[in-house]
Amino acid sequence: MSTIPPQYKHCPQCRASVMDTSPVCPNCAFQFSAQPYAPPIEDAPNPNWQQPPTARYYRPGYQNPTGPADGMAIAGFIIGILSMFSVCVSCISMPLGAIAVVLSCVGLKGNNRGLAIAGIITGAIGLGGGILIIAGIFGGIFFARP
Repeated sequence: MSTIPPQYKHCPQCRASVMDTSPVCPNCAFQFSAQPYAPPIEDAPNPNWQQPPTARYYRPGYQNPTGPADGMAIAGFIIGILSMFSVCVSCISMPLGAIAVVLSCVGLKGNNRGLAIAGIITGAIGLGGGILIIAGIFGGIFFARP
């Protein structure tokens, strides 16, 4: 007949070997719990939890590609093109050219400097063309030979 050897456990307080069936450590009187240790149950994930917004990081020397001055540069460029094509109607071309130059000058502070410079050029062409048309009309009226 074979006998089953007794099982031992270690006391967490004094590290003594104690029989598995003993409820108390004979050295330090530590009370063993009736149930073995179980890890705490984690709470279920919250269904309303949302991923926090991620931050945008740019390499050093680069700026955020969008800004309020960028819209001004684009608007100045588009209005400058409209003023260039409306030179024949100088009453439209001159105000559009002036607006394009102003918007593009404000847009020079943003990241779209190229569009802002192009807006200044196209606005100036539209403004100058409108002035030349008006000067030609008035010159023809006042200096016409009878």
